[in-house]
Parts: sequence; C-alpha cells; structure tokens
Amino acid sequence: LPLKSLEWIDLSKTKVTPGCSKYLARMPNLKTVEIGRMFLDDASKEGFIGFMQKSRPRVKLILTDVNTCDLASAMPDFLWAGNGAISHIDLNLAKFITLPHRDQ
Repeated sequence: LPLKSLEWIDLSKTKVTPGCSKYLARMPNLKTVEIGRMFLDDASKEGFIGFMQKSRPRVKLILTDVNTCDLASAMPDFLWAGNGAISHIDLNLAKFITLPHRDQ
C-alpha cells in the first residue's frame, strides 16, 4: 500500500467519495484526517465519518478547515515564496550553498 508513512491528510475542499475512507483506514501511520468543507452531501459525509470512527477510532478527524493550504503557516520550516495555494519553495539555492560560477 503506498503512503505507508502518511500521518496527516487534508481532504478539505475536495470531492472525494466516501469509499476513500476504506483506503485511508488501511494507512498504518495515519493520525489525522482534515475534512472541513468537503464537497459531499451530509449523508455521505456522515458515512465517511462513521466508517473512520469505527475502523480507525484513534485517527483524529478534524471537521473544520485549519487552512493547511497556507503552506507558509502549515510548514514554517521551509522558505516559501508567496502565501496560500500559490506558495512554492524558494529554490534559490545560492542562499544555502555556494554554487560554481559560470563564465559567460
């Protein structure tokens, strides 16, 4: 099963099917599932929550959106260029290592 080391997954603002809970339940190191504002009808969302609580009661279900898509807030150890969903790692390696100088 892929993602054996996955501990947290944010399903907020996604349109996954309740059937994905069967795959999430098989992830051995999963500790937290964020499901705030999933694009599911209420019955499907309740089915998802019920299955996860029954099959993996120790997995924490976060029912609100904690905005992990703001990568600068969620992972402050990285240098980010920008905020929100358009964030990306600042790949200016010259800040971290000495790069060979090319004569042109």
